[in-house]
Amino acid sequence: MAEKSAQVQQLGAGSACLTCSGRTRETTHMICLECGTDYLAEPPQKLTENGLAVLLGYRAEVHRLRAELASGEASDGFHTHKELYESRLLLHAHATPAWLAKGWKVVKSRRHHDGERCFDGKYFIVVAELPTGQVSFHYANADWNLFAVPEVPLPPEWDGHSPAEAARRLRDALLLMPDPEGN
Repeated sequence: MAEKSAQVQQLGAGSACLTCSGRTRETTHMICLECGTDYLAEPPQKLTENGLAVLLGYRAEVHRLRAELASGEASDGFHTHKELYESRLLLHAHATPAWLAKGWKVVKSRRHHDGERCFDGKYFIVVAELPTGQVSFHYANADWNLFAVPEVPLPPEWDGHSPAEAARRLRDALLLMPDPEGN
């Protein structure tokens, strides 16, 4: 671990570039601004033995981080991605009955609007047509029964919303929900 730490420090901003033979470099996204070497791309033709070891260490770290993200175990120090997705799933499942009670359309389907199965049939989609716009989320088939909403063969056509747009629509829809006193 100490060796990896030393290698990481070696590629820090202001250190000698491993390609341009000791000239000081500053980096942006692991690209040497002096000579243009991209340290996450293919190794350059001219690279010292030590530089190659550092580069391979970085590649190994990138692969480790990708695997950690894919497993859901990546964390902000408080919660893992798995925990956050589980919370989102449960909060969404709790919200949908209230939306239905307000007369807002909420459905679930094992297919997208074009008839294709959701991610090779491993997921389903929940689509809500809120007064503020459409929001949709995918969940693993194991969670199908958590959503007490109508099942449809095909959900409404996706309106192209991004995750950021869906979040804004959800936030705006909160203003349309009754306050704790029922107003």
